[in-house]
Amino acid sequence: MFQDELTQRVDEIAQKLEIRQKTIVKFLFLISHKKNLSSKDLIRKLGLPRTHLYRLIHEFTEILEPKTNYIFVKSETAKEITEFTKKRLSEYSIQNLENIKKIIRKYQKIRPKPNRSLDQFTATVPTTIRRVDRLSKNDDLKGKKIAFLGDDDLVSVAVALTRQCKKITVFEIDDRLNNFIAQISKENNLEIEIIKQNICQRLDKKWFEKFDVVFTDPPYTKEGVDIFLDQAIRLIKKNFLGRIYLCYGNSDRAREREVEIQKLILNHNLIIKTKFNQFNRYFGAESIGSQSSLYVLQHFVAKLIFTREVEIDEKLTDQIADLLIEKLKLNVVKQDKHQFTNNGLTKFWILSQSHLVIHTWPENNAIHIDLMTCSPAVITSKNIKDCFLSFPINDISVTQLRY
Repeated sequence: MFQDELTQRVDEIAQKLEIRQKTIVKFLFLISHKKNLSSKDLIRKLGLPRTHLYRLIHEFTEILEPKTNYIFVKSETAKEITEFTKKRLSEYSIQNLENIKKIIRKYQKIRPKPNRSLDQFTATVPTTIRRVDRLSKNDDLKGKKIAFLGDDDLVSVAVALTRQCKKITVFEIDDRLNNFIAQISKENNLEIEIIKQNICQRLDKKWFEKFDVVFTDPPYTKEGVDIFLDQAIRLIKKNFLGRIYLCYGNSDRAREREVEIQKLILNHNLIIKTKFNQFNRYFGAESIGSQSSLYVLQHFVAKLIFTREVEIDEKLTDQIADLLIEKLKLNVVKQDKHQFTNNGLTKFWILSQSHLVIHTWPENNAIHIDLMTCSPAVITSKNIKDCFLSFPINDISVTQLRY
């Protein structure tokens, strides 16, 4: 198993276990150059739950030393795996960050002036660079498709200059900015895709669920955040890896507005994975102290791993759906299903509040649930987990759209 084969294996396992590639590479790095790591050590170093780590170990059984108290690779493959992982991990870091800063600073000096009628305020160059660095640290650059809902801060340019992303698309209404970003893209051979788009109007369906990451710095009103989040959810892929980056600011004297925004985030079936206070700095925007916070958001998704004696079939799927519909006060408008040749089943319920989709993997004794709702019920990870207390489940993970 080497280089190309190992790269393919990492990609396959990332999709199968819904663990980020960078985490898998770190796992391989640790067990290839140390021979005294226990499962507890790896859980602590990787930040993985025990069940996720055990599944990861199972996937690499063929390269691990058997029957030991520690977890490490066989000696004949250790050197090659260490070299592979060092190279891969170096690819996740941004080597040219200072050069990117110089280029952004140059273009900031000649960029179009902010249009206040479009709620534009220019972020400082260090802010633009911090955003890129945060995306990198979150493993949201390399090989990713990223959408920007508005980009008057040239973050798309800074991200493109890392040369790590698979695709970068900017949705922006301002022709001046669109032309300016297109010019920069051409001068630096960046291939940034630019779509003229009024974010308040419905996006073309061809963009739905096409992006791994969506970044947006919307107008700081409840209505503005609501519209931009709604569009971001349409763009993001419906899997465990999708993330939305949202900038929002308010003055310390109006903290009740931030509470409203956080309620709005929850109403969109998103959770705040991380919040970086006073992350962004701006020229102007004195009413909010020329600063705003960066929210990293994810969408509710649940995955259930059942005990082996449980038959993963349509009957079980209906039992789960009926329970969720009752407990979370969902209103079903229509339902349908698709049966796959490998006995897998996808069944969906159109809700008056949005949708519920359940996918089955009988070969893995697993069920994946995608719930999107504006139900008046308070829906949290605990609420969802509590629905399944009576089921014979080995593991349940609830997340709001990675890793």
